[in-house]
Amino acid sequence: MKRNYLKGFVWVHLLAALLISCPAAVAQAVWLPYGSGKLNGTLAWLKWDDILPANGLVAGQSITRTIPFGDMIVTVVIDEISFSGAVEAPGTIATTKLIGYNTGSKATDGLQTLYSYHPLYNEDPPICLAPRFAGAGSGLKVNFRVTAHAVLHGQAMDLNMFFASNEDGNEVAGAIDDYTQATTNGSAWKLLTQVDWELAHGSDLAKAVFTNANKTVRAHVGGQNSAVFQTMKPAASAASPLQANMEMNCGSASSVALGFTVYYDTGDGDPSYGMAINKLPFSIQGGDPVGSTATITNYFNWNTSSPGTPRISPGTVPEAFFSKLRVGPYGGDADSFGPTYGGFADEYNGYDEGIWPVNIEEVSVFPIDVASTFSYEVPAFKKSTNPATPAYVMAWIDFNQDGIFSASEYAGNTLSPDNSQQNLSFTWNLTNIPYGAGETYTRVRISYTEPASLTDDPATLLDERSIAILGEGETEDHRIWLTKADMITGKVYNDANGLTDSSIGGNGTNGGNLKVIAVGSNGKVWAFAEVDAAGNFSLPNVYNGTYELRLTTANAYLTQVAGSPLLAQGWVAAGEGSGISGDGTADANIVGIVVTLGTPVTDINFGINRRPVTDNKTFLVADGDLTSSPAGGPGLSGYRGIPLNSASLTGYASGGSPAGSDAEDCAAAGTCNAGKTFVIESIKPNSKLYYNNQEILPGNMNATIGNLDASKLVLYAQVGTGGPGDPVGFTYSLQDAAGVKSATPGTFSIAANAPFPVKLIDFTAKTVEHEVQLAWSTSEETASSHFEIQHSTDSRNWAPLGTVTSHQNSVVTKHYDFVHLNVGAGTHFYRLKMVDLDGSFTFSTIRSVGATTGDFKLYPNPADAFVHISGREGDEVRVYDLSGRLRLKTRVSNGQIGLAGLESGTYLITTGEKTPKNAGEKLVIVR
Repeated sequence: MKRNYLKGFVWVHLLAALLISCPAAVAQAVWLPYGSGKLNGTLAWLKWDDILPANGLVAGQSITRTIPFGDMIVTVVIDEISFSGAVEAPGTIATTKLIGYNTGSKATDGLQTLYSYHPLYNEDPPICLAPRFAGAGSGLKVNFRVTAHAVLHGQAMDLNMFFASNEDGNEVAGAIDDYTQATTNGSAWKLLTQVDWELAHGSDLAKAVFTNANKTVRAHVGGQNSAVFQTMKPAASAASPLQANMEMNCGSASSVALGFTVYYDTGDGDPSYGMAINKLPFSIQGGDPVGSTATITNYFNWNTSSPGTPRISPGTVPEAFFSKLRVGPYGGDADSFGPTYGGFADEYNGYDEGIWPVNIEEVSVFPIDVASTFSYEVPAFKKSTNPATPAYVMAWIDFNQDGIFSASEYAGNTLSPDNSQQNLSFTWNLTNIPYGAGETYTRVRISYTEPASLTDDPATLLDERSIAILGEGETEDHRIWLTKADMITGKVYNDANGLTDSSIGGNGTNGGNLKVIAVGSNGKVWAFAEVDAAGNFSLPNVYNGTYELRLTTANAYLTQVAGSPLLAQGWVAAGEGSGISGDGTADANIVGIVVTLGTPVTDINFGINRRPVTDNKTFLVADGDLTSSPAGGPGLSGYRGIPLNSASLTGYASGGSPAGSDAEDCAAAGTCNAGKTFVIESIKPNSKLYYNNQEILPGNMNATIGNLDASKLVLYAQVGTGGPGDPVGFTYSLQDAAGVKSATPGTFSIAANAPFPVKLIDFTAKTVEHEVQLAWSTSEETASSHFEIQHSTDSRNWAPLGTVTSHQNSVVTKHYDFVHLNVGAGTHFYRLKMVDLDGSFTFSTIRSVGATTGDFKLYPNPADAFVHISGREGDEVRVYDLSGRLRLKTRVSNGQIGLAGLESGTYLITTGEKTPKNAGEKLVIVR
């Protein structure tokens, strides 16, 4: 139960000073939600250094601050500033300013003991140095006016002002009379509290002087002692504000604080209903000055210098006052302390009055069982100074949910017994009131104001009594639900063929602990029922209105935010609707059925279906099992294929056919194969897939294969792929008779012990004189990069001789050759490293040849004009430089050839018709 009635308490500090040595902030109002004084945590603070400019105000200036405090707007004006008396040099009266001051900045500042800081929050008093004035025998007088009013949603509120004094000076004989004085246009001042932080040193430091029918109070409070006084003005508006004329006579230094309070309670339902305001008058018991003369001088009770003089005792703010009028079994509740009055409904703020028991969502539910009447009871309490004074309780229910409390929706009752709680009954005749079941609001108000004295304007739909400003009492708004007993019945079917026959049918099922929930327009659950083992369900007591019916396995309770439809693992939607005509989308979530209730609704049906399961298949085949001309499919350049009914695809009962199982169609594992429907989801980049001689492209219409014949489905592997770690294949889903696919696609993979290679059909090696000539041919190439020719003399250690670029992709025969020059005598071994574009490679078979040394000699060597060549009389001779250019072609005559025209250098000499330019015997010419 919330007992905080104090909705706005503005606390302000002033210091009249010539000069101040600490900075004053310029900012919007800073509200501190606590204090250590009489009213404790009910205070909200505003310091003058937040109101006044940083450089202060000089005489004649003024300033206005409008401060939002929750829903209430407080306006404070400072004006009529004047200074007189003596000031400390080098200042003058003309340059003296009113500057903001933080309490607690001076060792003898008693205001710090009131409200300036709170030790429970580990705060220290603000640090700031206070100035000294002219000193004893002289002083500074400061006058200014404070004007304030408070408005709550356009309504002027009763405003309480608090005036606190602490002079911070010592008053001695012959010195300036230190005091702080306030004159109000409100009620007479009362003493709220006094703080004895430091014993007074004389009677003049511990007294209050009341004049002007107690509307003027002059406080003499020194040391660290402080006092707080209170006044009030009803309906303080801009036209008739609460005012206080302040006067400070400062011998050394003085401080003053001003604060404001507004007590109220408001309706806090949806803003469309308008704001109801119940004022809660602030009350102080005691605190009045002692005496009846025009000038009353009272001393505070810590003054020991004048024990026989009248003393004023602080007043109290009794807790009992807050609960004199209330609805609910607990104390009153001052709501609407937020940025909008619809923001803190009574049933959500944690301090509600508990008018009715509520469910987990804190919404009161009331069934309408009889069409002509409706009633409920409200607990209420009153405690009046006159027990015979009745309290009036007014209630409204927005039956037609139009966002307005109308006069036809009003009911009233009277509470007479005093100091006791009574349950008051309210009854409405619904014969002429249109109503609908569902969410709406009710408002309950209690006041000493008789409803008959309040005016309702018949020209408006709104009952103005529901928003009238009442002088006391409480307003409570609550969100409620009205219910009416209607029925929704239906069935859940295990529908094997779904929407393919445009109807819902099959065997009834509860599909794994299913429930049916009715979801309102606000997204919350307003009815739910279990589905029985046969699939039947019935929702009783559903309120009139429009709902979406959903299937779910999640727990459900009233007014929770409804979750999305949720079926058990493996189940999906197969249609829903009224009667057997199904709508919705197969292989999807249950989207719900929308119904509008006024009378019972029957034959609401849902079709659900279990998802099929697709098998994963992996095969290991030999290289020869894939051919360039597979049965059932075309020949593809760079690819070799295999039909999926091939006998080489073994290890599964269904062979190479795609397969799976389905609870409704073919429950045993793998029995859904031939004749069923499969969807090709993806194909690996190294593969192609054809069905009935047409290439399948995932996402296209032909990716769905109905009535499958595995002999027409051919998988192709790109030449050079398919080895370990690089299988070829695709993913696929089984689709059942209801059009529902498996949740996870199956994987179909084929691999070989080695990649499906470049097809090498011939590789030879032969010797010609001092060289070995290599030749080879291919019948197929796919993504081939080059051939690396490797040589060995022991068939174990290999070295590269060179490379020959391939044709990359080809399906026709290609021929290649390479010559190994200057081969020494002995046995030589050769092989081909066939490298693909992706860096993968395979080796050819090994070829070997034998070689002998050359059969002619050159002399002299080095030579000059000619060189002898033995054993080659009449043979053609070619002379090449080391770059491979032919420099001389001639024949051996008389056993020699001439070298005219050749410069000094190294050359190669070859004989015979077919000897290459990079072979032969070395000859050096020197001239």
